[in-house]
Amino acid sequence: MVQADNYQLTCQRYIELNPVRAAMVEDPAHYRSTIDDTRLARNQSQPLGNSRFLAKIEKATGVRRGRPRVLRVI
Repeated sequence: MVQADNYQLTCQRYIELNPVRAAMVEDPAHYRSTIDDTRLARNQSQPLGNSRFLAKIEKATGVRRGRPRVLRVI
């Protein structure tokens, strides 16, 4: 969760460029795994994390959230 839209864009840019900085790929579009999950969670306004993290978010907000549905294309 982030408070401001412009900070969300900064975080997203940082996340998407991590594989490039790690020299795993030359272009962020060539790296597909958790990036797809991250984008889907963001688009669905859902938290993304393990079950322990999700439980903490639900407890803190008092809102039960479903996991984002992830469609993987191989």
